[in-house]
Amino acid sequence: MYAAKRKGEMLLRFGRVKLDMKRGSRWYFTVKGKHEEYSVIIDERKYYESCTCKYWTVRQRRCSHIWAALLYIKQIKSLLRSF
Repeated sequence: MYAAKRKGEMLLRFGRVKLDMKRGSRWYFTVKGKHEEYSVIIDERKYYESCTCKYWTVRQRRCSHIWAALLYIKQIKSLLRSF
């Protein structure tokens, strides 16, 4: 898990996370991985998360793409609280 989180931090740091849309409590992202782009969905209210990468599809565990999206959300919320 920690390796995936570290990779997610790197994806965020290098600008590979794009927020496509936010509707209600659901966030939609495109995250550029090493070789391709993945779609990530995070729903805060339902504690739902998904990714189109093989790691998530097979293992159902947080991948680096989901971590990158979660860290993006955390960053945005922190920024909004500072106003």
